Amino acid sequence: MPVIARQPATRTVLVLFTIVAFLSTILAPLATRAMDPDPSSSPAAEASASAEPSTEPSTEPSEPAPSEPSPSEPSADPAPAYSPSGPPSIVSDLEDYPPGGLVTLTGTNWQAGESVHIFVNDDAGSTWSRNVDVEADATGNIHDEFNLPSWFVAEYTVKATGSVSGLVVYRFTDSNPQSLSVASPTSRTVTAGSTANYGNLTITKGGNDNLCTINLAVAPGVGTGLPSGATLSPTSAN
Repeated sequence: MPVIARQPATRTVLVLFTIVAFLSTILAPLATRAMDPDPSSSPAAEASASAEPSTEPSTEPSEPAPSEPSPSEPSADPAPAYSPSGPPSIVSDLEDYPPGGLVTLTGTNWQAGESVHIFVNDDAGSTWSRNVDVEADATGNIHDEFNLPSWFVAEYTVKATGSVSGLVVYRFTDSNPQSLSVASPTSRTVTAGSTANYGNLTITKGGNDNLCTINLAVAPGVGTGLPSGATLSPTSAN
């Protein structure tokens, strides 16, 4: 009876077993990865995640960096408020004026910004007057200018009334001549080319006693005018 050899079959089984073992070694990690789809749960992913810096903003409130105090500049002292040093006043630049003269009134020690009413009136029947309102400046000063009438009045009264400071009264004059007289001799015969002296001229003026200039002239008329070619000297008197 023939003998059947079994050796080849044994080798075939060993080869198959070796192939199966080799495939199991390769497929085992793949099967494990397939069962765990999240790669972040693997040790390698966890190691990679711990190594990468976080890009999410921090929820912790950040403290502002301390700022250095800026040096403060010294503040200028405020200017002291104005206060009058005495009673209010008003005066004219002259004590006496000619007719039509320019009058300048100034005043001090009024309240700053105060409204002051100025009333100027003549004392000869109120033939002329002036009313004006002015405002005191920051240092309590007031100012007003105007021209007198062209006729003589003799004396003027100024009344300045402040809304806070009250009433101040001042007076000035225009020195108008009241009368004129010529002492004897008032008539002389004068030859051509010579001079003649007449009596002293006396003038009475109104107003105050301040020095003023009065212009002189000879009025034309029958028996009163100067002869042709004659002149008068002087033509003014103080």
